[in-house]
Amino acid sequence: MRQIVIIACVLISLAAALMMVMSPRAPLPTPAVFADKTLREAKRALSNDGRLLVVDAWANWCTPCREMRESTWVAPNVDAWFKQNASAIELDIDAQADLAQELRIMSIPTIIVYRWGADGAVEAGRKSGYQTAEELVGWLETLRTTR
Repeated sequence: MRQIVIIACVLISLAAALMMVMSPRAPLPTPAVFADKTLREAKRALSNDGRLLVVDAWANWCTPCREMRESTWVAPNVDAWFKQNASAIELDIDAQADLAQELRIMSIPTIIVYRWGADGAVEAGRKSGYQTAEELVGWLETLRTTR
């Protein structure tokens, strides 16, 4: 009898864990740093003024992506840096799967940075994985100040 109770408890725990993983998460609000533009529109708006274009490839089910939306992308130092140096858009890889594939998004979160080049917008760098506000601003500032 004791073994049956233990097995039942294990099965109930596994079922609860599976339900938590499989259940859809409520969408998070879009952080203010992101403009409501397509990649094409954002690239067209990029000019030779030294500002960067930052693309955040993410998905609602991705825990590190959600953590960045709740902390990194809303941090005051990130907001201040973007107001001075760059514009940002988001790319939901589920809603825009073809574009994610075209951009070679292999893992998320992935941040792609574009700068103005001789032929328009050119990729200046990309980074995957969770980043704190300080890590993100440090990396972006390095990209902004070096060619």
